[in-house]
Amino acid sequence: MEGRVEFHLLVEKELLRCPDCGSASVHRRGGRTRRIRSVPIGLKETVLVVEAPQCHCPACNKTFEVSPPFARAYVRYSLSLARLVCALSRLMPLIDVAALTH
Repeated sequence: MEGRVEFHLLVEKELLRCPDCGSASVHRRGGRTRRIRSVPIGLKETVLVVEAPQCHCPACNKTFEVSPPFARAYVRYSLSLARLVCALSRLMPLIDVAALTH
């Protein structure tokens, strides 16, 4: 699509750790792809296409999804975009902020 920049990101093996017991010996069990909007580059919309693997920990028998560190779970925008929108909303009307950040 014209006017959009997409970055495709994969999870590093070091981030695959159980959130409960901290074990690094987890098994991948599929996953999903998340599309997270980020801070625009110039006037172009920026989208991060992120792998969100589903993992299983045999040590504590927990199944979990690995979320990227720059976005909350089940949210479609990055933390940096949220900070930018909050900062710009103090300086200009929200309709202008929406137009600038797509």
